[in-house]
Amino acid sequence: MTTESFKSLIRKYYRLAFLVCGGLLLTVGWGIDIGGPGRGPTQHLIGATGAFLILVIAFGSGRLILRVLLILGASYCTLIGCELVVRIARRPPRALWQQYHRLYRSDPVVGYTLTPLWQGQFNDGYAQGKITVNSLGQRDDEPSTGSKHRILLLGDSFTFGALLDQSDTIDKQIERLSTDIDAYNLGVPGYGLPAIIETLKRCDLPATEAFYLFYNNDLQNDDLLPDNGKFVVDGHLVPTKKPDGTLYTEAEIREKIAGAIEEQESKRTIVDLQLFLLPHIRQLMNGKRFYDSQNFHIRRSSLGGDRRYSEENVKRAISHTQELGRLSSARGMPFYVLIIPTLEEVRTREYSLPTAQYLKGIENQNMTVVPLIQSLAEKDYFSHDGHFTPSGALVAAEAIYRKLKPRGNEKIGWTGK
Repeated sequence: MTTESFKSLIRKYYRLAFLVCGGLLLTVGWGIDIGGPGRGPTQHLIGATGAFLILVIAFGSGRLILRVLLILGASYCTLIGCELVVRIARRPPRALWQQYHRLYRSDPVVGYTLTPLWQGQFNDGYAQGKITVNSLGQRDDEPSTGSKHRILLLGDSFTFGALLDQSDTIDKQIERLSTDIDAYNLGVPGYGLPAIIETLKRCDLPATEAFYLFYNNDLQNDDLLPDNGKFVVDGHLVPTKKPDGTLYTEAEIREKIAGAIEEQESKRTIVDLQLFLLPHIRQLMNGKRFYDSQNFHIRRSSLGGDRRYSEENVKRAISHTQELGRLSSARGMPFYVLIIPTLEEVRTREYSLPTAQYLKGIENQNMTVVPLIQSLAEKDYFSHDGHFTPSGALVAAEAIYRKLKPRGNEKIGWTGK
């Protein structure tokens, strides 16, 4: 085929070719959801571009078509450049499995605890900070020996301070509100109520109040197991069972760990095929989740774990919460339940059914509830992860502090009666 005949062919069929391109853009924009962060402004823009291109091809002149294509091409190349800049800026210095390696150690009862005296830096490309574990295996300073008003904070990753620097955790923000208070952080990521109860039993520090920070995932099947359904292998926190309930063999778990590490390392690459779908730009525009939360260990979704809920789980959680309250009461500590809503619950200003059932159950037991759902906003959560930002931790800290302010001789907190 000669050059002239090739040009003639292009001129003859270019409208058809561009019509196909417009159809593809329309499909990518409005027909399917690809690339991770969900259908948002960017995909609507792509869909609208496809529709506009079809209209231009159908009714426009050749010169107009060329100009439109040049504008679209230049705009797309600019977005790819922005995507590269964001990828470079948000590229963590190390893969997350390295950042949290050996943060946990095995425990025969609760499956795992924090490793005493562990120190590290985290940076997931969105949040960064320092983690320091004291000699007792808690993310806090060494317990004070003075006459400060000490309170105990019990819970999971929200209490621990996931994605928060050591200075921005809930306990540290309470202490900034009052220098007379020692808010002691007993939170451990991934802990459910049985492990939280065991944590309180093991803590022999004198304190005046106890706060349990409830989050929706405390009602999941694996979080209601004594060992949280997890154990430590080579410094990595992993589930004990597959999704079908059978136990992992050692070879299987090591293979899964290797695969999860490889996946995390691949997310640090700057250039890949996802680049052309602009996932980081879309995540910024959509404000939706693109990266799955690593939850400070090898990503559980790639390994298994049982995250199902049931009404029986709610009943068990209420019973465990009563036991937590009785343990607190036996030590003379008023007991509070701080209800931390999920990001979606904050958006709708309505609790999910499992949380609503749990809340009703503990209120029927006359427990003192501290709700946060009306005080929090979307900005108080990391959109890519769902944990508190420093401002969210401050909202929780202020709610706790208000419960601690002197109110004459009024008896506060649940006393187990």
